[in-house]
Amino acid sequence: AAILSVEDELLRHPDWAYLYTKKGLAEMSLKKFDAAISSFTIALSLISKTPDHLKDMRDAHMANYYFLRGSCYERLGNWAKAEPDLESSLEINPNQPLVLNYLGYSWVDRGQKIEKGLSLIQQALKMMPTESAFLDSLGWAYFKLKRYKEAAELIEKALLISPDDPDMHNHLGDVYYAQGRFLEAQFEWRKALFFVDDDEMKEKIEAKLKY
Repeated sequence: AAILSVEDELLRHPDWAYLYTKKGLAEMSLKKFDAAISSFTIALSLISKTPDHLKDMRDAHMANYYFLRGSCYERLGNWAKAEPDLESSLEINPNQPLVLNYLGYSWVDRGQKIEKGLSLIQQALKMMPTESAFLDSLGWAYFKLKRYKEAAELIEKALLISPDDPDMHNHLGDVYYAQGRFLEAQFEWRKALFFVDDDEMKEKIEAKLKY
């Protein structure tokens, strides 16, 4: 219904970038990421034509649209297209904690540019020091660097803020397992299973609980 409403508005205002963004966000909420990418691409094309005397507004919107499109590519598993969009967003505006964390965590989780990813996450945390997702990201970076004690402390802190987050419980289980704390690891993985609603993640956690 939300998409149909926006499409009706677009018939009247086909050159409004805002409406394509609104459409893309609605498509994202329905996990229609290919469609959302198309909408954000049109929004980028339209906003890029904004006159130079409105440069600040144009740049703010472009940074956001690159981030949104990049996150859609990432959700589809197309990292080759996601990465340059996320980097473009930060080139336009480097002071975006959500984008800093998103790109930093994506690098860390893939085992790519871990030190650089760590730096981006730390920058995000300086801006939002109590954001649980950022604390978890930093903990996961330390896990990848085999700094397990620091990893556990950070993810435990993140879970005090967001106790129902399945990703954090899953991460903490992996950290505990690496520390040889096998019973605690199983406990955290079972907590993750309780909260998770993603079938693929559920299968991966269940596989870990078999051993």
